[in-house]
Amino acid sequence: MRRLSTAAAMLLACLLIAAPAVARVVDRVAAVAGSEIITTFEVERLFSYEKQNLDPTLPPAQRLEAEAQVRNMILQVLVQDRLLDQEIERLGLTVSEREVDEALQDLVEQSGMRRSDLESALAAEGRTIVDLREQLSRRIKKERYVQYRLKGGVMVEDEEVLNYYNQHIDEFMRRPIVELGEIRINVPPEADEAAVSERYARAITVMQLVVAGEDFSQVARSFSDAPSAPDGGSLGTISDPSMLKQEYRDALKGLEPGRLSSIYRDERGFFFITVLNESSAGKVPFDEVEARVRRTLFNKAVDREMQRIDRELREKHHVEIKVDYLKLLHQDADD
Repeated sequence: MRRLSTAAAMLLACLLIAAPAVARVVDRVAAVAGSEIITTFEVERLFSYEKQNLDPTLPPAQRLEAEAQVRNMILQVLVQDRLLDQEIERLGLTVSEREVDEALQDLVEQSGMRRSDLESALAAEGRTIVDLREQLSRRIKKERYVQYRLKGGVMVEDEEVLNYYNQHIDEFMRRPIVELGEIRINVPPEADEAAVSERYARAITVMQLVVAGEDFSQVARSFSDAPSAPDGGSLGTISDPSMLKQEYRDALKGLEPGRLSSIYRDERGFFFITVLNESSAGKVPFDEVEARVRRTLFNKAVDREMQRIDRELREKHHVEIKVDYLKLLHQDADD
């Protein structure tokens, strides 16, 4: 079962209006899992991440139904986690900081992201590296517990790895990856028409320096107002232009490496971009992704085993679900 995600005050405020029955369960005991309790606050804390994956086009009634289903799923995952935590503590299984460091480094390398890019992506979800490290630690403990239960550990055969690669080759197609460079001349919000014209003229002058042969990165360091200026104007690498805002997508369209875009205007001022580097698309060789495929199959095997272990733990420990979000929603609708 995949790990779900933390409570947003804005969402809860909406629930107080749109779903009174759900709102009433805040700060209650949602479930008992062995010797521990799980509160509705914990469910809401994780729900604020997961709600971002809901279809924004759902009609209000269907959205409330979907939100209730997600909350129920989160609660079941929390129950599983708490029961597993109690077993891990009983057995004295631990994970060192070094092991978490290595898992984090593997994640960064597999994603193809820089550490700073990963931190930015987490921040966009309201999370931090500390949260990710905790998640990785829990994952390693789960793997260790499964290996303990299986005695011989989880085995992934070489043939199985190669078969998965061949059968899922679409997953291993390398998109073109480009490194974008930006030079920006900001326009103060209160600028009048004359000031705007002066800033535009400055953008043209700076662009002409690059056209005349000066190094883009050095010009960016000397004249750009963008936060990327100290990095020579580099905006980092991207493989999916649709993730860029519209003005950047327009500027990038049809742009060849080393060429400059036109000068564009956005809410901050004037800018132009270039493609600093570009790597070609194509199939990623098996030896480059073998470790990733093996990890994928290993995780699938661990998750399958965890489903069986979860059933055993629920029989071994006292489990009581005290809040059914779907039932509460339907009761509220009937009132």
